[in-house]
Amino acid sequence: MLLTFLFTQCPYPDKCPTIASKLKSTNEVLEKAGLLNKVQVLSVTLDPDRDTPHMLKAYAQGYDKKRVNWDFLTGKPEAIEAVTGPLGVVYYDQNGTIQHNLKTVVIDSRGKLVRIFSGTEWTTEEAARSLRESL
Repeated sequence: MLLTFLFTQCPYPDKCPTIASKLKSTNEVLEKAGLLNKVQVLSVTLDPDRDTPHMLKAYAQGYDKKRVNWDFLTGKPEAIEAVTGPLGVVYYDQNGTIQHNLKTVVIDSRGKLVRIFSGTEWTTEEAARSLRESL
C-alpha cells in the first residue's frame, strides 16, 4: 500500500499537486510491471471540513480517471489525526490555509511500515521498487 496525505485546495504547486502527480506516475510504472491490481494507493485529506467525498472524487478524476487502485479518503478530524500523528505528518490551519509537511508511506501486505518518503524528492521508480519489495 502507498499512503499519502493531501488536500484539494492546496495552494502550493510543489506540495499536494506534486504528490498527486507522483502517485499517478507511480501507478503508471506499476501498470507497466503488471502490479497495478496488487497495490492499493490511498490519499487521505488533511482538510476534512472542506474535502467532501464529492470534492475528493472530482479532484481524483483530475489525476487518474481509471482509479483502479487509488482511493481518496476523508473522515472525522480525530480519526485522521490518529493516522497522521504516528507517521510524523504535521498539519495545521493558518488563516484558512492548511500548512503541512509531506509524508508518503509504503506499507506491506501484513500492515508493516516499510518506508516513509519525506517531501517530494522521491522518484516514482523508488516508490514502485519499495512497493514491489513489500508484496
